[in-house]
Amino acid sequence: MSTKNITTKGLSTMLALILIFSLALPAFAEGLGSGTKADPFVTDAVFSIGSTIANAGDEGITLTVLVEECPAFAAIGLEFAYNTAALTLTDIKQGKDLPYGGFTVGTYPPENTVLNGIVIIDYNGDITLPKENAEILTLEFSIDPDAAGDEYEIQIGLSDAAWVNYATQYLTATAFNSGTITVTESPDRGVCTYDGEGYLTINEAIDAIMGDNGTGTITMT
Repeated sequence: MSTKNITTKGLSTMLALILIFSLALPAFAEGLGSGTKADPFVTDAVFSIGSTIANAGDEGITLTVLVEECPAFAAIGLEFAYNTAALTLTDIKQGKDLPYGGFTVGTYPPENTVLNGIVIIDYNGDITLPKENAEILTLEFSIDPDAAGDEYEIQIGLSDAAWVNYATQYLTATAFNSGTITVTESPDRGVCTYDGEGYLTINEAIDAIMGDNGTGTITMT
């Protein structure tokens, strides 16, 4: 038997053992990470926030938070960052694909409030979500009336509460994709209004009133 044949057979056996061993590992263990809080397992999960268009001064603007390829988990803390001069996060609602019983906003710890964009999802055991486009949260914003016309980014990430399964293995996602609210700036209505129209000076508004038989109300803006 030649040395070449021995080497080839040995290599084939080694590759077979590697394949068997890799198939026995949990799916998320194939990524980076050791499962600790400092070095969490990198899962295939991708978190994303939707995007929309709004006008300055609008209220009740909603964005959906989605996750794909989410592994089973028991608890997760999520945090949202955005331009607080232009946007205000007014509510965080539970999404249709998130099981009831573990969703809290602004309860524990005390600093987790809607205004600073932190939400805690905590269950007594592992839960599973749909693999594609699982709707877990709905964010509701109001737009400042003086917000400049621009595209405002809403970022998502894990809070200090982290993300764990029931075996207390710490997890993280492959990606956290931001959403946007594209705001159209309110037109300059001037210093006052009359009959729903804006005027740059009071004299212009008076001229408009005089043209309407001399009666009317001027409202300062």
